[in-house]
Amino acid sequence: MHISSGPRRRRFLYELLTSSDEGQALSEAVWRSRRHSAALEISRLIGTVDLTLSRADAHQALADAVALAMYWQEPDEIDRTLADEEVRSALAAVDDRQVLEALDCGDDELAVRWITDHAQPSDGLPAEQMLSQWLDDLVRSVRRSEQERPDDPAAAWSGRWWSMPPNNLLSSSGTTVTGVPAGLEYVEDGPPSDHAEVLRLALDKPAVFVIDSEEDWADLCDTYPLDVTAEVRQDWYRTTGRAGPWIIPNWRDVGRDWDGVKLTVAGYLTLAGTLIPTRQGASVIAGWNPGHTYWLTDVEILDRQRWKRRSDGMTWYPE
Repeated sequence: MHISSGPRRRRFLYELLTSSDEGQALSEAVWRSRRHSAALEISRLIGTVDLTLSRADAHQALADAVALAMYWQEPDEIDRTLADEEVRSALAAVDDRQVLEALDCGDDELAVRWITDHAQPSDGLPAEQMLSQWLDDLVRSVRRSEQERPDDPAAAWSGRWWSMPPNNLLSSSGTTVTGVPAGLEYVEDGPPSDHAEVLRLALDKPAVFVIDSEEDWADLCDTYPLDVTAEVRQDWYRTTGRAGPWIIPNWRDVGRDWDGVKLTVAGYLTLAGTLIPTRQGASVIAGWNPGHTYWLTDVEILDRQRWKRRSDGMTWYPE
């Protein structure tokens, strides 16, 4: 599947195409479309940009597309413009093979723990206990939402719109082209802090469920279903336009069969924020970061290093 088929993929290609001087006309046409439709002009301009790709360009475009992901509100104006049928067709004509190769983050498994005024790094509880607590807490929240929230999907409510495993589990990815841990830079809605602890993990042939297609995610939801309709009803209606039952994987049960679950970079670009049909309803991949593996079991930590983001808000370095 071409990476232009989903909202994050389209935004990634847009950020990549407009990163060059010759892409500025495309950027201006997209901004003009906020006042009047410019789909035909945008589609024509996409075909005129010579995509001379560097790994650094691909890295920055991915970081921008990830930071601009939102699942608690309607798509922004640029994402709506890129979803136009004419524009989607033009983006689908862009050769994405070299792009995906440039986004390879290698084989390192580096986990990130954010350091804030209210949270310091901690090894925490065993993974099995964290998963059980997550399930108990979410079930209580869903029941409370069933009692307190309206059934109207267009009502002005918001809840726990994310669908990834609990954040207090270790999750890891590789390194970017700049040598920075990808977990510091590929972060939906942007990094929550300028300080983090990076952990290098020791793994011995773990059993990892890989999400690379719509069928992979649907299989997780069908095999380990957890109905969260009341909790996500309004948020996911705003982002997809669909009303009905919503299902996510029950990560506690997934953890009984698998050591980890990974969303590939291509899978993220193809699937994040899209409507994925399941046997009991539908689902959305929301809150994930590209190339991330969540560890549903306890993992050995080899070493730790603190990282800091410079005052420019762009670059990270080890302390």
